[in-house]
Amino acid sequence: MDKTKSDALTKFLLALRFIFIFTTGYIHPDEFFQSPSPSASFILDHNKDVLNDPLLTAWEFLHESPQRDMLIPLLTTGPSFAILKMFNLTQSWCLLYAPRVCLFIMSLVIDRMADRVLNNHIGSILYRSLWPVMVFHTRPFSNTMEAFSMVLCLYIMTTVHHTKYYKYILLGFVSSFGLFTRFTFPMFAWPVVWCSVFNEPVPLVKDSFVKRVAYRVIRLIYWSVGFLFTSAIFVSFDTAYFSIVMNSNAKLVVAPFNNLLYNLDVTNLAKHTLHNRFLHSGVNMPMLYGPLYLMLLYITIRHLRRSIRRVYSFFTSDFVLTKVASREAMAFVCVVSGLGLISLAKHQEPRFLIPLSLPMCLMAVCLHEEKVIDLNRIVTYVVGFSTWAAIFFGVLHQMGVLNSLFFFQHLSGDVVYHHTYMPPSYLLLDNKNIQVHDLGGGDISERILSLLSSLSNSTDTYIVSGTHYIGVDSNKCSSLSYLPHFSTETWSFFITICKLARLQ
Repeated sequence: MDKTKSDALTKFLLALRFIFIFTTGYIHPDEFFQSPSPSASFILDHNKDVLNDPLLTAWEFLHESPQRDMLIPLLTTGPSFAILKMFNLTQSWCLLYAPRVCLFIMSLVIDRMADRVLNNHIGSILYRSLWPVMVFHTRPFSNTMEAFSMVLCLYIMTTVHHTKYYKYILLGFVSSFGLFTRFTFPMFAWPVVWCSVFNEPVPLVKDSFVKRVAYRVIRLIYWSVGFLFTSAIFVSFDTAYFSIVMNSNAKLVVAPFNNLLYNLDVTNLAKHTLHNRFLHSGVNMPMLYGPLYLMLLYITIRHLRRSIRRVYSFFTSDFVLTKVASREAMAFVCVVSGLGLISLAKHQEPRFLIPLSLPMCLMAVCLHEEKVIDLNRIVTYVVGFSTWAAIFFGVLHQMGVLNSLFFFQHLSGDVVYHHTYMPPSYLLLDNKNIQVHDLGGGDISERILSLLSSLSNSTDTYIVSGTHYIGVDSNKCSSLSYLPHFSTETWSFFITICKLARLQ
């Protein structure tokens, strides 16, 4: 691919990512409830009733043993809400798009770091063409920050010389940040830490076993200092936040540990749906990475002996950044380890795997440099696949939920949602005259009627349905509105908004 075409393609992919900031596709509720919703509730409306509202704060923050760190959401989405509050810009669209704009800017910095890791122009285009990068990197998922942390780890390992001991302190800091973002982060990042601490060459002491061991122990100590210092900050903040603000009874809050214990209990995972352990490898990886994953899977199986040698060399040989074999071995172990370890849990969602984006691309670049694959052809396939996947998840999927919230931002009354994803009602924090209720899915008629009987008839009542069936007799609707919507759960193409006629 010549420079003119590659530059044009890079600009096209960047323009797509910017456009996806302003689309209303709804990928998953955790996009809102694990970061922007608790941050907005805390910064914009510092009220304990609001902070304990399950429609504003995810269950992880309300659990008797808090499952999520609160400092990271405040650091990542909090600044944008603080700026909005300063200028009194608390309309729904501001609350939705401001964190995405901040993440878009952060993603440009992450892109530059990924370029240094890949050190290959076509590889950089491949990375930018992945739809998890185009869409997820501008959405405030905890998985997005986990993916950013993975890039940071690889960047530190790649750019900071192994004789600089602050390298290991920085790695410890990022390792802690990633761990408190999601407890699954070590599953992806441990090979990077292992390479940096144990496998990088030790200077000037090749003939002394004791000195080689001592150098590695010193590196581990420096890494531990960075890790433990940062972890202490997170634990101290969370303990203070949950005990003072949330009135939690927990004496010491170590959120990743609590979340790990929760996920080790299959009965807990059953509340969120149990999946086959091969769902990640058989469905979710192809859904995220399409041709890139299928190609790497084919190469790994076809050259199985070569792949085994890569794993062996990872543990037995020094990591040399300039050697393609070293970088490929490290990337291969990151992918295999991350995919394998996270597949042990029986609750599996595609977004859990987005930290593998850069290791996958690094592995492809190494195979290209060894003349095993043609990266130009792979990029062509990935761009086509990712564009359509990004349009589906970033634009079409559950798009009626957010658009319906915009519809209600200047109205008053009660709004009942059913057969849609959970509505992120923090977008209506500026409107104190609207009350949002979520009934989820399932057999809905009796639940709707029961809820309606408890609501006051002195205010307007709206039913928002993700199906053609609104749960009440349509004759009771004084008006019906329809918004574009696509749901794979109910296979509907519009969302229905019914305004109930008041009883006389």
